[in-house]
Amino acid sequence: MKCVIMLSIVAFCLAGVAIGSLIGGKRPLTQEDVKSSEFRGALDMATLEMNRLSSHPRFHAVLNFVRGTKQVVAGVLYEFSIVLRATECENHEAQNLENLAKCAPVNLLGASEFHCDFKVLYQPWSGNSEYRVMSEPSCVSPREVPFAG
Repeated sequence: MKCVIMLSIVAFCLAGVAIGSLIGGKRPLTQEDVKSSEFRGALDMATLEMNRLSSHPRFHAVLNFVRGTKQVVAGVLYEFSIVLRATECENHEAQNLENLAKCAPVNLLGASEFHCDFKVLYQPWSGNSEYRVMSEPSCVSPREVPFAG
C-alpha cells in the first residue's frame, strides 16, 4: 500500500513539472530570447511587413519591445507587441534590412507612433525565407491603447 501511495506522489509531482513546461505551450519571452538572433530576425521581418503595408510617408522603426511569447510548433511561433515610431527615412517600396539598420526612430514632438501586435513563424530549414508573418499586424496609436495597470 505504501508503494502505491509513493508511486502516486511521484507521478503527481512529475505531472506538475510536465504541465508547467508543456511541449508546444506558449512561454513568455525572456531577456535572452529578446536578444537572440532568431527573435531579432522575427522583429525585423515584422517591422518590414508593417512598413510595406503602411501608407505613411515615413519609415517606422522599433522604439520599444512591450511583451511577447514563443511557442514551439513546426518551428517557433513568436507573438509580440512593439511600439514603432517614425524615422527620418521615407517609406518606399524598396523595403529591406538596410533601412532598418540606418533608420532610427526620431525623438521629435508629434512623431507618429504605433503599438502593433505581430505573429511571426521562424522555420530555419525553409530556405531563403526563414521568417513568415502569419497575419497582418494589428496596430493602433498608443493614445488608443487602454491603460492596463
